[in-house]
Amino acid sequence: MGIYEELGVERLINARCILGRYGDSIARESVLDAMREAAQSHVYMSELRERVNSRIADLTNNEAAMVCSGAACGGMLAIAACMTGLDEKKKDQLPGTNGMPDEVIMHRRGRWSEDVTIRPTGVSIREIDGNSRQEIEKELRQAISSRTAAIFMVSFGRTTRIPLDLAVEVGRRHEIPVVVDAAYDVPPKENLWYFTQEIGVDLAIFSGGKGLCGPASTGIVVGRDDLVKACELNNRTQNGIGLGCKVGKEELAGIDVAVRDLIRRDEERVEKEYRSRIANLRQQLSIVPFLQFETIEHGRWGDDFGLRVVFPEDKTDTLIKAIKACREQNPRIEISTGPYYIYICVSSLKSDDDNVVSSRIIDAIKKSSTN
Repeated sequence: MGIYEELGVERLINARCILGRYGDSIARESVLDAMREAAQSHVYMSELRERVNSRIADLTNNEAAMVCSGAACGGMLAIAACMTGLDEKKKDQLPGTNGMPDEVIMHRRGRWSEDVTIRPTGVSIREIDGNSRQEIEKELRQAISSRTAAIFMVSFGRTTRIPLDLAVEVGRRHEIPVVVDAAYDVPPKENLWYFTQEIGVDLAIFSGGKGLCGPASTGIVVGRDDLVKACELNNRTQNGIGLGCKVGKEELAGIDVAVRDLIRRDEERVEKEYRSRIANLRQQLSIVPFLQFETIEHGRWGDDFGLRVVFPEDKTDTLIKAIKACREQNPRIEISTGPYYIYICVSSLKSDDDNVVSSRIIDAIKKSSTN
C-alpha cells in the first residue's frame, strides 16, 4: 500500500499545469536520489549552503545565488535585502522600517497574490497604473522617492507590466534595485541568467518546484553579489525575518541536482518528446469527428506544452460531461477548461497517463451521444 492509499488520499492526474495546489512538478529520479542520500547523514549546514549556492551561481552565470524555502520566500528576502543592505542593525530592526526605504513600486495589474509575502518586512506597496510605455515611465518616475526600496515585478514568459528595460533604466538612474519574480519562467533554462545578465535586473527569483522539477519547498534567488548576501543576512542562519524559512539538507541537495540537470538538459530532445506526445493525443482523440485541435507551445502559466481540444458550440453539453468525467471519476484528472475547450498539458502530465486522459474524454463523449 502506498502512502497516499494509506492516508486515504486519491492520486491526482495533473493535465492542467504545474501549480502548488496540485503538488507542483514531479521531481526527477536524480533529484530524489540526491535527497535520499543527503537524508542519511549529518553535515555542517553552513558549509552545505555555501557550496550549493556557489555552484548554482556558477551554473546559472550569475554573480551569486541563494537557495530559499520557495519563490514566495525569495520575494520576502529580496525586498528585505533592498531595505537593509548589509546593515546588521537594520536587519535586526525589521519589520520596523525607521531610517530605511520602506516602499516597493509595483504595477497595479502586475501584482500577484504572492506580494502578500513581502509584507512581513514592514514594506508598503506603491502602485502605478499606466497603460502605455510613456504613461508607465511618467508614473514610475513620479513614484520614486527617498522611501523607494525596489521596483518589483512578476514575469510570465519574460513579460511584465512594467517593461523590463524601462524598469532597469529608471532603476539604475535612481540607484534603486529591480527585482523580478520569475517563478514560472523556467524553462527555458536561459531565463536563469536572461533577467540578470541580458536585461540587467538586480535580483531574479525562481521556484524550485515548478519547471526546475526540484523540491517543491525550494526556490532560488540570483543576481547581484551584495544583494544576495543581504538576502542571506535576512535569512534563517542570521536570525533575520527569514528565521522560520528553513531549507533542509535534503532540499539543498535536491535543488542543486535539479539546477544541474536542467542546465545539462537537451531542450530540443525534450521539446521533440512533448510534440510527439501531443501528436499521439491528437491522433487518439481524432476518432471523434467534431473535435478540433490547437497545439500550445511555451505557455505562460506552467502549461508549457499541450493540446487544446475544441468542441463545437452545439456540443456544450458534451463538453460539460467530459469535464465532469475528468474531475469526478477515479483517478481524478485536473484539466484546464474554457467556454468551448479542454486543455491537456503534457509538460505537467506523466507520459504513462496520456492514454488515461484521452480515453476518459472519449468515453464521456460516447456516453453523451448515446443518452
